[in-house]
Amino acid sequence: MIVLLGTTSEQKIDIVKNVLREKHIDAEVKPLSVASDIPEQPFGEEVITKGSINRAQNAIRKIDSCDFSVGLEGGICIIDNALYYICVASIVGTDGKVYTGVGEKVLIPKQLIERLQDGEYFATLIREFEETVKNEGEDLRSVVHELVYRTQGFSKALENALDEYERSH
Repeated sequence: MIVLLGTTSEQKIDIVKNVLREKHIDAEVKPLSVASDIPEQPFGEEVITKGSINRAQNAIRKIDSCDFSVGLEGGICIIDNALYYICVASIVGTDGKVYTGVGEKVLIPKQLIERLQDGEYFATLIREFEETVKNEGEDLRSVVHELVYRTQGFSKALENALDEYERSH
């Protein structure tokens, strides 16, 4: 099986390979540099979802000899007046059908909200913040770790998308 991946991020490549392996899907993952066609710092679940779909569609447009393509996108959304980070995975089949999954939403620490509202870039901000919480409680450190690496979020999102894909095939 050949699976295209709409990114060349080593972190995301590893996540996709691990999820496929855990689901017993024997696949060669082919990463491709593609555009998400959304803002660099996506805001809102609809925009984030669109970015994941665009990545998967743009990958399959580059190489059509595959079983399906995957797009991963993460970003910030507001839920009940709180800021959350979400991860979305989309699969595009060779028939053009789209299957999307969302990972768990992670509450953004209140220490970062004002700086985000001032327009600071989340990826840079969370990596800086990771350095300041090394001596904090385990709960805060684990939340920050997930916000930096997004392993659980993208894994769960891809599992959900794969479940949808497998149900239809």
